[in-house]
Amino acid sequence: AVVTGAGQNAGRAIALELARHNAGGIAVNDFVRERAEAVAAEIEAMGVPAIAVPFDVGDLNAIKAADAAIKEKLGPATILVNNAGMAGPGGSLRPSLNFWEEDPENWERYLRTNLYGVYNCCFGFIPNMVEAKRGRIVTIVSDSGRTGEPKLAVYASAKAGAQGFVRSIAKELGRYNVTCNAVSLSSLMPDLPPEQL
Repeated sequence: AVVTGAGQNAGRAIALELARHNAGGIAVNDFVRERAEAVAAEIEAMGVPAIAVPFDVGDLNAIKAADAAIKEKLGPATILVNNAGMAGPGGSLRPSLNFWEEDPENWERYLRTNLYGVYNCCFGFIPNMVEAKRGRIVTIVSDSGRTGEPKLAVYASAKAGAQGFVRSIAKELGRYNVTCNAVSLSSLMPDLPPEQL
């Protein structure tokens, strides 16, 4: 299993839960190397193989390199959890300005992580699933993609795009025994310690 954004919070909890159910090995992604390595060490302490794969989900070449490293240590990944989100590396998700008051340069950080990141990871890991004739893709979205979120219009539209994308690839991948689901945790997650998520 590959879990993106798994160095903390919900992603960490997902990675640990997959390990508890012996998903066969966990690739822990985060854009902060130390966080990915710490969670991978936790998983290995449980007796489950793990590897830290730090990369930015917006970088398709980095994903391809991670796929090669994962195959070498764990074998081909047939489970993908697209959890990385929010405002990307170094960003925070806090409502601030109305859409028309924003600097358009800020749009890219929301789109890169929440939409293009999902595209990139699926593009990078789906071939493993098609070849194996089995797989699971879970994409963490947000209710803001369905209802909208004031002062976070671009984030909400990126999440809505991810939801539509998941529905579309589900129709493409069903014949290969690959399921695709979108799960909404909330429109804005509180800052809770990992053990409370």
